[in-house]
Amino acid sequence: MKRHRVVITLVGMGCLLAVAGCGRSSSQPEPPPEWRAAAETGAPAGQARPEQLQPESPIPPGGPAVTQVSPSQPEGMPPADQPRPEEASVLGPMPLPPGPQLAGDPFQVPDGPPAELFRYLEKLQFVQPPSQDQAAIQQFRRKLGTAVLTVAEKVLAQPDVATKEESELAVQLKIVGLTILKDLGEFGAEESLANLPSELEKSGRGDLAHAARGFLLGWELENLEDIDDAKLADLGERIRQHFSEMPPTSADAMLALQLFRVLEMRGLNDVLSQIGPDIVKQLASSEDEKLQRLSNMLEGVTRRAGLVGNPLEISGVTLAGEPLDWASYQGKVVLVTFWATWCAPCRAEIPHLLENYKDYHDRGFDIVAISVDDDREDLVNFLAQNSLPWTVLFDRDAPGEKMATKYGVFAIPQMILVGRDGKVVATGIRGHNLRPYLEKLIGPAENN
Repeated sequence: MKRHRVVITLVGMGCLLAVAGCGRSSSQPEPPPEWRAAAETGAPAGQARPEQLQPESPIPPGGPAVTQVSPSQPEGMPPADQPRPEEASVLGPMPLPPGPQLAGDPFQVPDGPPAELFRYLEKLQFVQPPSQDQAAIQQFRRKLGTAVLTVAEKVLAQPDVATKEESELAVQLKIVGLTILKDLGEFGAEESLANLPSELEKSGRGDLAHAARGFLLGWELENLEDIDDAKLADLGERIRQHFSEMPPTSADAMLALQLFRVLEMRGLNDVLSQIGPDIVKQLASSEDEKLQRLSNMLEGVTRRAGLVGNPLEISGVTLAGEPLDWASYQGKVVLVTFWATWCAPCRAEIPHLLENYKDYHDRGFDIVAISVDDDREDLVNFLAQNSLPWTVLFDRDAPGEKMATKYGVFAIPQMILVGRDGKVVATGIRGHNLRPYLEKLIGPAENN
């Protein structure tokens, strides 16, 4: 089955699940576009436009095409501002035009090969509850969950016919169906969901059992709600063990992206530093070049997670073509900022940086700005119109390892504050919270 067929099926499932009431928990932070885009596309940096104001701007650095579907989320995140027509956003179901209707009972699942069963699901997306009455909606959800579960089981019952891709999709759909029924309190659904990996294992389908465990871990990760840090750390350890079972798949890579992002958002850098290297090692051992590239990115995230209290090493080339003399910053408090001219949040930070630079530069504060722009000319033109008093590096000019890759910079602005001893004081610094650090490290600002 071609990939676009799988995507269409999942788009339809996204619409159905919205009606079924299986949306993402509002307390779970949505993985931002840059992580999804980095995993889903090989798009170069700089595709987000300045008018797209968001807390962070994406840097799709050319990652692998990895996909995962959860009971609340169809696959396929388009890169930044260039959605691909054949794929749907993970942010919610996309509007769909009227399509072919199902004759008779729409929840009567037909027999047939996997492709025909998936086509049935495509048509099922247009079925609506008969009314907005609560009882009618509940009955609709129950029929929907049962139909999705039946499709999944019929596909899995054809191991000699279904492709690997179709079988993995069926496993995901089985999780979707069981989740709908579990949420409705259907007897046995929760137990069946928990036992799914072991049942697949017993039937001799170890690869699908591994996939099922990964999908369930991802679903658990997406529905953290009020989970405390200790339980999140335990989940991270279980995901690490999942990676040790067998060579990672593209779905595993998506799971790794989810985990790294959540741990970073929670500020659990110690947990990320502990479990990250093992996951990175497994991805690096893959024969898939895309997963190998992803391992380099996630290795940078792990490295950045362990920076606080350790020295920071920065290299690069200035716009004048001179190598950066990082040693010359010894004894200063230095803010290293990753940014781009097309990044609206980055530009919004510049006034804060200028203010702090004016107040503290003469007292030992400096800034090194590393541009991740795609086009050197864009940077040159921006600086011609907006003079900045600090050193600016163009990361793509670096002869060796790019700093954005070395430190796993997926979103900008990303700022790292270094103390006078050359050791990192804090990461994730933004304009509104830089001043307290400077007051602590240097002293109160003097009134000029």
